[in-house]
Amino acid sequence: MTIFPVRVAAITVAPLLIAAPGATGAAAHPNRTAQLAQPAPITFAGLERRAIARGLRPTELKIKAHTAKIEGRDSQGREVEIRLDLRTGEVLHRELDD
Repeated sequence: MTIFPVRVAAITVAPLLIAAPGATGAAAHPNRTAQLAQPAPITFAGLERRAIARGLRPTELKIKAHTAKIEGRDSQGREVEIRLDLRTGEVLHRELDD
């Protein structure tokens, strides 16, 4: 009756072989997971699209380090300045000038 232990060994080894390809992914490299999860920074074209989507007519776009500044006019002709976080797209500052 030595066949039974061989089957048990085959059954217990099979899940390890199936799980092996996944083990070389994110679980094996925790720092790599954090790098892959970060969104790509916003580009000039992306800034322009965001400004237009907010109802602005952009006149100036500036990118510095991790922030971007959009200057333009809204639908009522007022000057608007918006500062965004390039990584998240979050509005950090908004200013209206009449």
